[in-house]
Amino acid sequence: MALQVGEAVPEFSVITGPGETATGSELFALGPTAIHFYVFDFTGSMEGG
Repeated sequence: MALQVGEAVPEFSVITGPGETATGSELFALGPTAIHFYVFDFTGSMEGG
């Protein structure tokens, strides 16, 4: 799904700690938010599985 500049981000949730989550709305309410996706070590590569 591609978004255009100025489009709203669909609602989402992320894991923030053991047993803790936050929604996009909660994060954005705190101020500017950067989201980075990280493939965990030792889980294989995205290309190789």
